[in-house]
Amino acid sequence: MKRTLRQLAAAGLVLTTLAGGVSAADFDYSRAGDPDYAGPSFDIETKFDFIMQFVDWFSLDAEGQDVLRQYFNQYFEKHPEEFVPLVNDIMQSIDSHSMYMSQEEYAASFGVTLSDYVGVGILMEVLEDGTIAVDQAFRSGPAYAAGVRAGDIIVRAAGQPTAGMTTGEVAGLLKGEAGTEVELAVLRGGQEMTFRITRAEVTPEHVSSSTIAPGVEYIRVSAMGSETDTRLFVEEWDSLPAKGVRAAIIDLRGNGGGLIDMAQKMIETIAPQEGAYYLGLRYRESEGGLQQFYTPGGGPALNKVVLLVDGGTASAAEIVTGSLSDLGIATVVGTQTYGKGVGQYHFTMPDGSMLILTSLEIQLPVRGTYEGEGLKPDINIENGDSTVTIEGFLPLDSAHALLPGMKSDTVQAMTERLSALGLLDGARRVFDMRVLDAVRRFQASVGQLPGFTAPPEMLRQLDAQTSFLSGGETTDVQLATALEICKLAAKEPAKYTVRTDGTWKNNG
Repeated sequence: MKRTLRQLAAAGLVLTTLAGGVSAADFDYSRAGDPDYAGPSFDIETKFDFIMQFVDWFSLDAEGQDVLRQYFNQYFEKHPEEFVPLVNDIMQSIDSHSMYMSQEEYAASFGVTLSDYVGVGILMEVLEDGTIAVDQAFRSGPAYAAGVRAGDIIVRAAGQPTAGMTTGEVAGLLKGEAGTEVELAVLRGGQEMTFRITRAEVTPEHVSSSTIAPGVEYIRVSAMGSETDTRLFVEEWDSLPAKGVRAAIIDLRGNGGGLIDMAQKMIETIAPQEGAYYLGLRYRESEGGLQQFYTPGGGPALNKVVLLVDGGTASAAEIVTGSLSDLGIATVVGTQTYGKGVGQYHFTMPDGSMLILTSLEIQLPVRGTYEGEGLKPDINIENGDSTVTIEGFLPLDSAHALLPGMKSDTVQAMTERLSALGLLDGARRVFDMRVLDAVRRFQASVGQLPGFTAPPEMLRQLDAQTSFLSGGETTDVQLATALEICKLAAKEPAKYTVRTDGTWKNNG
């Protein structure tokens, strides 16, 4: 306190001993911090800063107290409804990605499709004749282990015929308590096969692949949600030489990101060169400042790698895009990415609510930072416009958000329109994983950040987009472009040699 009083006296402030107060009428707080101004040596930017500094110095009842924290706690006790909006106002004053969310909001936005569930581990689709087929059997799930494969036609689930059922109704029969058994009967090649599957906790998988031309592999990475996704990608990429693959397409369209660790592992798995600087992550100085990462080398030297991106490619997916492009490993095809060049910590509060704080900045080796700007592709190409008729579609109610797992006429109306735009292979009443993927692709196409719900704004835009359609069909021009590039590359001699044990050696 003695040092403080000397500072006040040096500033020419008058102490009124009778009242025990301080007159600051002659102090120009707008000049605080000016080295030519003989004011107190504390940091002042506003009148509010000035007032709070004097409260901290002299208020009898505020001695040793955090006055602002005390005030807000008292205020929220009286006005609990103001807590979320006011906290988020504070978070937004820090940066646009920091936020506070209730447990329910967080689950709807982040956890519905990325979290584990108990079941058999398959995704289903409705075929043109109304039958239900296995679209994907998660390789880490019990159905795959039992022998169920993509393309199987489901005829009975838990002993009940599936004719006339929706995918949601079949999924309801297959889910249950972990450790219990369920019977699944399928048709494969015209023959019926029956599997007894033990239900287990299943981690959704967001990595799938297929050979789409001789020597060309297509790998879809729709999210970077778990260690399972990381493992699946590494296994898939490491298997390419044994398949004779010379060119690969990695589809990151609509991929809003996820784990930065997965992005790094993907880059390290793909890169054939050793010791190349591929990523910088800048934390607070107290957290280590700038951390730089280098490739270990050893990935198969493919003739061509093409990345498909769009406005929904964000965050960790942009790390993969920018790093592989900067290293000269990949050609980027599509439209400009979203531009989320920062990362967040997700903190769980005692009541289960979540605080999300921006904690790092992403720096690419050549392009540097890209927050708010996005990454421009090497080949900028839009997908074709659809002109499919919408006569007979159900009316689309855009009053409320739709969530994964919902089953309703509104979901049917939404999927009819997504199908008309060429984003989905048929309408359905259940909001499943394929519908979510289509929703995210649409959000990206209209400049919205892809999420894990279909919010009212997205539904309104979808209705407006399809209101003018009158006939024709859509093709995936971006994928077709990438495929033509890869077909040409696949005709060239391989840049690697496969050993007898299945490993490979890069030539030159």
